[in-house]
Amino acid sequence: MMKSIIRILAMAAVFQLGMVAVAYTGGNRLQTSQAGARLLSFTPAEIDSIRIDGPDKQVVTLHQDGGWKTAAAFPADGKKIEQILQRLSDLKHGLAVATSASSLSRFKLAKDHFERHLVLSKAGKMVAELYLGKGAGAGQSYASNGQHQAVYSISLGSYELPLDESQWQDKGLLQVAADQVNDLELDGITLSSSANGDKKPVWRASTTPAGKQLDQHAVQQALHLLATLRFDKVLGKQPPADFDLAHPILTASVRTSAIKRQYRFAKAKQGDRYLLKVSDRDEYFAVSSFLLKEWQKQMNKNVWFVDVPDTAATVAKPESKELSSKP
Repeated sequence: MMKSIIRILAMAAVFQLGMVAVAYTGGNRLQTSQAGARLLSFTPAEIDSIRIDGPDKQVVTLHQDGGWKTAAAFPADGKKIEQILQRLSDLKHGLAVATSASSLSRFKLAKDHFERHLVLSKAGKMVAELYLGKGAGAGQSYASNGQHQAVYSISLGSYELPLDESQWQDKGLLQVAADQVNDLELDGITLSSSANGDKKPVWRASTTPAGKQLDQHAVQQALHLLATLRFDKVLGKQPPADFDLAHPILTASVRTSAIKRQYRFAKAKQGDRYLLKVSDRDEYFAVSSFLLKEWQKQMNKNVWFVDVPDTAATVAKPESKELSSKP
């Protein structure tokens, strides 16, 4: 009887040791499995399609005709896209925090339950994919590359892959570099530039009010508006009915060697909303009230012209000092 008990206890001890060994070696494999390796295997230059799926929305950008475009064929922010592709390519994972199918669901990384599902393709074939799930801290998310059940924590937030198409549009599309502008027209007055050697060009007005002169600095401020113009989003190619386009609140025109463009700003019939229409594109653009106020402030002929200095008074002043010094 005693021998049987001893035999049973010995077998139990061996079994426990075996379980400990399995747990130890399995855990060790989990800890050392490619820690520090790239999470996604692709090169940014090969990607020509980016699809981002959300729980109930999708956004797509495509590389066509030498540039990135949205699904609606509007120019996308190529610099932003190149930066995010490079960042994705550089992503490295640490130790897996879980390795089971149930973990994918728990961390919101399942194929039918996720925060973001990113698909990178080349010529219609998927090159890499990434699932983003629950947040893992500030700027961190739990992630899976879709190839196995491992869950990692990576430095990428789901907000960095927005589902709003307007956030991928090239908001600086309408910008015109100041040094490219030849003429600027406002309220019947045309400002034209002329070469001035290696210095900044000198601007001259077609009409100058009596007793006034053109303020070169004020003109540069107006040109800065053209060079930094950014719209909020594209409103489409049909004129919005709730804007008074027949009575624009500001109109200006610019000419370069490549384009001639008119800018028309309109206010919504209700609310503090503003629209911009340019003559060389079909779209209508929403702009901020701050942008409009800056244009009204700087794109203003009352600011462009200043009083001519009283040279006679300037000359007379030292004379009066000389006379007052005589005995």
